[in-house]
Amino acid sequence: MSANHRGYSSNFRGRGANRGRYGWRRGPSMPLASPTPSYPPLPLGPEIACVSIAKLAKDDAIPIEKARVSDCQLVASYNWLDKPKPTIIIPGLPPRWNPPSETPQLKEDSGVFYRDRNASRLHLHPMEPAIESILRTRPSFAAVSSTPIDIVACGSTLGNLLRFTSGDEKPFRMLVNVVGSTVHLIRREKSPNETIDDVRGYGHTFPDAYTTSDREARGSASHQRILSYCFGGLRCLVRYEGDGYLSALADEAAATRAGLASLAAEESTTATSGHSRVEDLAASLSTAAISPAMPVDGPLTIQPAGRAIPQRALFDLKTRSFKSINKDHLAKELPRLYLSQTPNFILAYHRSGVFNNVTICDVRSRLSEWEAASAEPLSLLAVLLRRVLVLAREGHDGRLEITRDEGETAIHVREQTPGLPGVLSSGCEARWKAWLAGDGDDRGGIGNKDNADGADDEGGVEVD
Repeated sequence: MSANHRGYSSNFRGRGANRGRYGWRRGPSMPLASPTPSYPPLPLGPEIACVSIAKLAKDDAIPIEKARVSDCQLVASYNWLDKPKPTIIIPGLPPRWNPPSETPQLKEDSGVFYRDRNASRLHLHPMEPAIESILRTRPSFAAVSSTPIDIVACGSTLGNLLRFTSGDEKPFRMLVNVVGSTVHLIRREKSPNETIDDVRGYGHTFPDAYTTSDREARGSASHQRILSYCFGGLRCLVRYEGDGYLSALADEAAATRAGLASLAAEESTTATSGHSRVEDLAASLSTAAISPAMPVDGPLTIQPAGRAIPQRALFDLKTRSFKSINKDHLAKELPRLYLSQTPNFILAYHRSGVFNNVTICDVRSRLSEWEAASAEPLSLLAVLLRRVLVLAREGHDGRLEITRDEGETAIHVREQTPGLPGVLSSGCEARWKAWLAGDGDDRGGIGNKDNADGADDEGGVEVD
């Protein structure tokens, strides 16, 4: 695995009350869905473009130094609460890694697991909680970016496009909606209540047993995070789900921030405010900084609770059978970890539900290696995103759909079928559009007068 490797087996123990990582299973307040639902095929709108890998390769290439993640920062976060009415807390809090003092024998996963937990809880506007968390956490556009936001996406939509440019044949669909001049890519399953069939293994019972829900986030169902980064000269906002955090790294980052804030206070305290911009940034994700007075449109309930966890402390978690211990399981996960800029990976091996081999890896060096080796598919992804931006901004009311059938070597860009809801409720969309326009009228980006090629070239896998 990574040269920056930290590992331990079952002799590393922790203890704590309120154990249980909130997973994507059906909680007591979620509607019970059939484990094997049958949904009719969704209708297709008229095709306006067919984009193949061969066509992308003929387009102007994106320089390798641009086809990479750079200038990454955490913008906002939130937790879904397990309540009958859609409810989120901002900034929320991911589960904390906290192994039990004794190694238990776990039962296999059982229950109902939704493919898209945002859509399963807020059917019409699954992207709205992410937008609301940004509006409340970062009231000023300038606090997020000095260049226009080109794309708002999630790990699923970007992941599907990257799999396409990498030669993977997995089918997918996503909606494309434009707000202002920002293009939003929205995951689309057969139904908001579509479930994952034939769930096997310990991918849910293990984190339930080995992580703890801290007091501020009890009753949560999942933790969602929104990153801002530049990719291919485009400024992107990307939502993804965080599996949990390592308290030692969170404490280390907090100490570093405190030291920087102290230094900045000595060197750049302003006479008008009496505190430094570094302190402002450090406090921007605190509960006290969340605006409680902003109106909420529709059925979503928003509460201020939780605390910000630095990206450096986040981990992704996978469980595998001990029989496969000689396989490089991390390799398959690197594209997903790259898009979410997740620096830590926990891999847990079991024998009949007993996990005596658990390894924590700092995967930043592996992500850098993967980035260098994946220059071609990343460059094609950047070209593809630019193509989608142009198509979405040039007409069709800014409402498109991207589809790909299994085994196809091309994706199809279509008009949306009539009657589909917008990306956001009307009130939220108006506030979001105003926020996006906060940089003034001279907007850059693809399909506009200027572009955003002047992005920071700082490496993207060093996340703080």
